Amino acid sequence: MLKRDLRWRVDTDRVTVVDADGKVIARAPDKTAATLIALAPVLMAGFLEKTNQAFAREQVRNAVRSGRLKPGPCRVCGAQETQAHHEDYAKPLEVEWLCPLHHHAADKARRVSLKMKQRDC
Repeated sequence: MLKRDLRWRVDTDRVTVVDADGKVIARAPDKTAATLIALAPVLMAGFLEKTNQAFAREQVRNAVRSGRLKPGPCRVCGAQETQAHHEDYAKPLEVEWLCPLHHHAADKARRVSLKMKQRDC
């Protein structure tokens, strides 16, 4: 669910948030509170994703420092200066090594695919 998929119905004493199908999602005294209540699951998912991301980065950092994981060349262009790229933060030590340019492109492609999946739901 995205914010643009919501509709607000303003009554005399409260604001009701409904989805595209007309199903009531939240009611609150003002639009800001109603929007936060409606979007809480989405916001929480984003928070958990950031928490998983930080945990995965820390695991890779520790593994590289201890020698359990060795950085390799960029899998696309072979550059030696690389960064660890996670396809799935739930698997923190499953990384592919990418140069900053290709890492940025991979992250952008991941964000686009996630947005497309959200629209399909």
